[in-house]
Amino acid sequence: MVGFGRLLVLLAVMAISGYWVLRLSLASRKREALEAAWNEGAGDALDFDAYLKSGMAAWENSLPQRILRLVMLLPFAVVGALVYFAN
Repeated sequence: MVGFGRLLVLLAVMAISGYWVLRLSLASRKREALEAAWNEGAGDALDFDAYLKSGMAAWENSLPQRILRLVMLLPFAVVGALVYFAN
């Protein structure tokens, strides 16, 4: 039982670190895309900070951001399914 607990802790650490690495990477790519769009003249009505803030706020509620949360849930679902079907 202790071994299974260690497995869950290790799985949680790996899932959390994987989630944050992917989240920061995707946020960085989105920010660079917004900066490039600003340089091409997309945000004429707003200043740069307001344009960037509104673009990142829209990204926070987007589908890729919600799908990224599966990185946290999927490993636990797989381990749970393996334990269920093995017993």
